[in-house]
Order: sequence, then structure tokens, then C-alpha cells
Amino acid sequence: MDGIEYDQDKDDGIVADVFGPQDAATCLTLQPSVKVSFVTCESDIEQVESLRGSAIIGVDIEWRPVITKFCVSRPALLQMSSVDHVVCIDLLSLGTSKKLDTVLGQIFQDPGTILVGLCFKADLSRVRNGLPGSTFANKVKNYCDAATLYEKITLFQRKLTKSEEKGEVGKNLRQIT
Repeated sequence: MDGIEYDQDKDDGIVADVFGPQDAATCLTLQPSVKVSFVTCESDIEQVESLRGSAIIGVDIEWRPVITKFCVSRPALLQMSSVDHVVCIDLLSLGTSKKLDTVLGQIFQDPGTILVGLCFKADLSRVRNGLPGSTFANKVKNYCDAATLYEKITLFQRKLTKSEEKGEVGKNLRQIT
């Protein structure tokens, strides 16, 4: 690498690795009424408890990417959101917390709550493998995978369009569930 110099004047002007919104008009934002909580210690777990009883909770899990298949990356962040409350849970700090595991288990097994996630089974598998002492991901009462739902809706729309072309309107919407 000796002898290699970066000449900014020869750069094409594209800025790389700039984080944050480039244009606020193109970004999605939360409504001002939505509360956002960060759960980083045991005393913050009451924020997670506030999601109990919500009809629908969006769920997503993040982890540090790995470069080789032999590296194991623990889940780092669990994001959960109801209509009016977003909770970001630091799993690196609280991944072994029995209290958190209990609260999440109650939410994940609540028959009145539907958990919605993208590739949700893969996220649950990551939790089971990366947080072996946790049990909340072992039993999930009601969940909806957004990717599967999108696929079913798209397929239904294609079938509906074909049935409209044939004059067979009136397919039952329950086909997509």
C-alpha cells in the first residue's frame, strides 16, 4: 500500500458511508404520539411489559453480520412495536435476563396478540441458537410472517384478476389467510 495516495479531486463526488437521512422528505417517520423506549437494564423491562395485551406487535431482531460461516453472532437488538409504543431491547445486555425472558414469553404466548415479522421463523431460530438460556422463542402462539402474507396477497390478486377476466368475481378473501 506504500505509494498509494488518495486524490480527492479525482473522486467522482459520491459520498460513501454517510449515515442518516439524506433528505427528510424521503424518510418514514413515526407519529409524534408514538413513544420510543430503549430497554438496556432490568429496571427498563416494565417498558416491554407495557406491550402486553396489544392486538398486533411488530417484531424484528438484529445481529452483527458475520463474515465466515463458523462465526456465531448473538442476537443484539430486539425491536417490538405496537400501534403507539416502540421498544428497542438490548439483547447483548439483557439476553440472559430471566425477568425479560418471562415477560417476552408472556407476550409471545398471548392468544390475543398476533406477532408480525419479516422472515420471523429465521429470527426465532437465531434467538434459540444465540441465546440458549432463553425460552421465549420456543413457543409462539400467534404469528404472521409478513413475507408469506405478501406472497399470498399477491397470488390472490393475480387469481382475482384472472377470475375477473373470466367473469368469475367473488373469490373468498379467506383464501389468503
